[in-house]
Amino acid sequence: MQRLLVGIMGALASCWEPADPACARTPDGDGRFGILSRGDGSDYVMINVDEARGIAVDATGSIYVTGQTSSPDFPTTPGAFQSTLRGGGLIGTDVFVVKLDATGRLAYSTYLGGCDDDFAGGIAVDAAGNALVVGETFSADFPTINAMQPRFPGMGAACITKLDPTGTVLFSTYLGGSHNNGIAGVTTDTVGSVYVSGGTDSPDFSTTLNACRSDGDAFVVKLSPTGSLIYSTCFGGSQGDSGGAIVVDATGVYVAGGTGSADFPTTPGVLQSSIRRTNDFVANGFVAKLDLDGARFVYSTLLPMEGVHALAVDHAGAAYVTGQVTPGTVSIFTPSPGAFQGTPGSNVDAVVIKLEPGAQKLVYAT
Repeated sequence: MQRLLVGIMGALASCWEPADPACARTPDGDGRFGILSRGDGSDYVMINVDEARGIAVDATGSIYVTGQTSSPDFPTTPGAFQSTLRGGGLIGTDVFVVKLDATGRLAYSTYLGGCDDDFAGGIAVDAAGNALVVGETFSADFPTINAMQPRFPGMGAACITKLDPTGTVLFSTYLGGSHNNGIAGVTTDTVGSVYVSGGTDSPDFSTTLNACRSDGDAFVVKLSPTGSLIYSTCFGGSQGDSGGAIVVDATGVYVAGGTGSADFPTTPGVLQSSIRRTNDFVANGFVAKLDLDGARFVYSTLLPMEGVHALAVDHAGAAYVTGQVTPGTVSIFTPSPGAFQGTPGSNVDAVVIKLEPGAQKLVYAT
């Protein structure tokens, strides 16, 4: 399961650097740095990190940004929901939420987190200017308000927080079972309902529809505008699966992510019904469309890439996905005739695919 690995590993990569006596540091004002031993004689020094993980724009042009920070001096606004850093754990991060008006001036800025590490997965904004922030928390005291699930379930929990246009928290809740859970995608519909997608290792992940397996499944959860559960469903195969990007339109809910399951569920006639493996890698991307009730697949197809990083859907229902291939997996990807770039160009290559609305045919791949 991917479990927000992009966010977590990105934070790790940017907040640990090789220890060097020539550039030794003294602790920050609150003593926030340490040494991580790698077991091979080298050490890493923890430094403060500020990392953006998602951005959204509302109808007035205001900009909403979320990410994670381990900086005790990250700027917050007067009256912020949480004005001080609380993060501890391995990295010491809290989520942050920032709103800028259309001219770039700061409207609000707040920390959001508990006593352990907290990570942002994404952000969306509804028609009323309310921000929806999602991610993963390891904090048993992550702030919960009007929560659907107020208690920390153990290990890593998914988290969902809704803030009004002034930065006041309307609801904040855990989501998940007793093993690891994380949310990487969030969107809203025209009435303000909230849709999230991610991955779980929890056999006791709460569902109203399809139950989750114990070895990792993708999930889709829909909440009302006030944060009550409308539906929760899992899908996947016998290996790790994780949802990421999510889009909703008038015809259904589109979810994209990654899977290592040879028995990942696909529907008849789609572009790719079986996983493509190499000696170095077994995971493929997927995109699935569920009906608006989350009860059945409209379609589900695998994709020839190492998971999907982003998803967009046009007015005709065609899906656009992007991901990556590496030298070990480039053989699973076949560019379409006349592709913008038909041959790999580096150690890691971005790939872009457009699917026809039913996901039965490829429009292009490059």
